[in-house]
Amino acid sequence: MVYFPIAKLTYLIVRQISKPITKFIKRKAASNEIFRTYVVCPPAQIFHWIGVRSKMLILGLGQPKFVPPLNNAMAIETGSNILGELTILTIGISLIILEFTRHEMI
Repeated sequence: MVYFPIAKLTYLIVRQISKPITKFIKRKAASNEIFRTYVVCPPAQIFHWIGVRSKMLILGLGQPKFVPPLNNAMAIETGSNILGELTILTIGISLIILEFTRHEMI
């Protein structure tokens, strides 16, 4: 079967493509206050909030009353990773939809 090595190779290519996108987002977030405040940090804070609440629930410790926000550096790091992965996911989904519609027309 040749499918498994091709899937691994595709996964590695996608990972390598997402690294420059993430670095670009980090640079822009570090230099642009509006981009950092309204685009990069909110997804990171939401991701952190959901992660802390779900971990506390799984451990049986109850829901926390207050989840402390991430510091600025961690928010930029996490937010840029999320946005980089979201970009790759959007490109992949659009390619799948494009291929599907192309085969429907034939």
